[in-house]
Amino acid sequence: MSWNNVPSKAEVLGWSPQSLADYMRTLKLSGCDKLVMKDSISGAQFMEMTTCNLQVFPSLYIPLVTKIQSDINKGDQKAFGLTSKAPQYPKQSKGHLCSTRPPIS
Repeated sequence: MSWNNVPSKAEVLGWSPQSLADYMRTLKLSGCDKLVMKDSISGAQFMEMTTCNLQVFPSLYIPLVTKIQSDINKGDQKAFGLTSKAPQYPKQSKGHLCSTRPPIS
């Protein structure tokens, strides 16, 4: 199974059920291609599927199908420079605390 060529989200959103089934077949996910064709799952529908919806795939492949969906989304974010890093805030020195009022007596 090759993870090198993850398609873009925009590309997958335009896929027909046949295209999605072909992609599943190239990843050697036996039975997933048949399910996609039987249920007529388009690329757009696949990308909108929740973890619960993904349970329709053969149980052996659910973790892989979930990873595929996640990688497609991540690949799209990387292409636009979006990452899941936490925001960086400037550090405050101890002498500059937020409250400068004298204590209440």
